[in-house]
This record gives sequence, C-alpha cells and structure tokens, in this order.
Amino acid sequence: DAAFELEASVNSGLELTYSLTGPATISGSTVTLSGEAGTVVVTVAQSGNENYNAAEATESFEVSSPAKSDQTITFEEISDKVFGDDPFNLVASESSGLDVTFTLSDGPVTLDGNVATITGTGTVEITASQAGNDNFNAATTASRTFEISRADQLITFSSIPDKLTTDAS
Repeated sequence: DAAFELEASVNSGLELTYSLTGPATISGSTVTLSGEAGTVVVTVAQSGNENYNAAEATESFEVSSPAKSDQTITFEEISDKVFGDDPFNLVASESSGLDVTFTLSDGPVTLDGNVATITGTGTVEITASQAGNDNFNAATTASRTFEISRADQLITFSSIPDKLTTDAS
C-alpha cells in the first residue's frame, strides 16, 4: 500500500511525536510500509509541560502480503488435421496477460513455441500452461486433443496403347 498519514490529536494543543516498530518507517506523521509482512506498533507521545502531564497512546495494525490472484487459460479448440497439412499456430490467452507455454503430451507433432508441425498420423494432445509469478498463482492447465488422419494418395498411371503378341516387351 502507499504511504499514509497518521491522525492523532491532544486536548492540550501541544506537539505530538510519533515512533513505531515493525515493517515500516515513519517520517513526521507519514508511515511508509517496508514491503514485508508483520505487526506495526505506532506510538504517539506528548512530553507534557508545566500545565500538562506527559501522555502516550499506542495503536497497532497488521501488514500482510498481498494474496496472489488466480488466472485462467483460454485455449482455442484445434480442428482435426490431415498428414501433409501446413504447420499451424496454437492460440491461447491468459487472464493475467502472462505468456502461455505449450507442451506436447502425446502425438505425432513437433512444437516450436506456439507453432505445431505435423510429423505423422494419430491422436495428438497439447497442453497450455502458465506458471504464475509474484502476483499470480499458476493457472490450471488446459489441454486440447485432435486427430491427424492419413492423406489421400493419387496414382497417375500412363495409358498403355494396345499391343500385338509379336511386339517387343
């Protein structure tokens, strides 16, 4: 959290002084958190004068680490493919805006970042993940499964003219 001002008053109108212990610093009446968790104890004091006795009051508050936010992966479906199809892009996004990593769980493709290249036929499973960082928990992985089928073949066969039994082989 940002630095903040302490508010205290005394019925004598005399000047107050502040001190504290814990994960923060104080300058005048401005408290700045150190970035660590813990208990901060703030003491406000007035030393008194010929008409007033000294006075002191103490307040405390907890500083906690911010909770990490959850994140979710949106991984677009992958349509079935045919052996020989061009390499294709895997498309996934993360609610945190962090980069998504793709891994091949099983199947005849190779991955280079978010580009999949078909190397054979069969069932393919690809997983999208995001490990998290200081502000976000790791995302629940998302997987997509698709099939790569065999490609059709085309045989070209030249026509053979009619032959006589006496023609050469």
